[in-house]
Parts: sequence; C-alpha cells; structure tokens
Amino acid sequence: MCLCSKTTGQFHSVKGTLVEAVGNLTGSQSWQQSGKEEHARGEGEITAAQAQGYVEGANERLQG
Repeated sequence: MCLCSKTTGQFHSVKGTLVEAVGNLTGSQSWQQSGKEEHARGEGEITAAQAQGYVEGANERLQG
C-alpha cells in the first residue's frame, strides 16, 4: 500500500521548482540539480497518489 499524498507531492514539486530557480539565479549547479530532483520526486508522488485513488475507486465499484 502506498502512503502517497497529492498534497505532499505538490509541496515537493513547488519547493523543487523554487530551489531550481534560486540555483539558476545564483549559478549554483548543486541547487539546480537538487531542485530538479525534488520537483521530479514531487511529480512522482502526485502520480502515485492519483493512481492509488483510481485503484481504490475501482475496487469500491467492484464491491458495490
């Protein structure tokens, strides 16, 4: 069972975007890279949470 959360995924996605932007402004390659990675993790968590919701909804329809 995945404990994925759309809300935390969105948080990580936005935070990653902001960190990457700071890296772009300062020229820091490490900030740019870590921002890209955190954004990707957030997007992945959002996708996993959506998939979990679809599976749970389908299961409920089958049981109903």
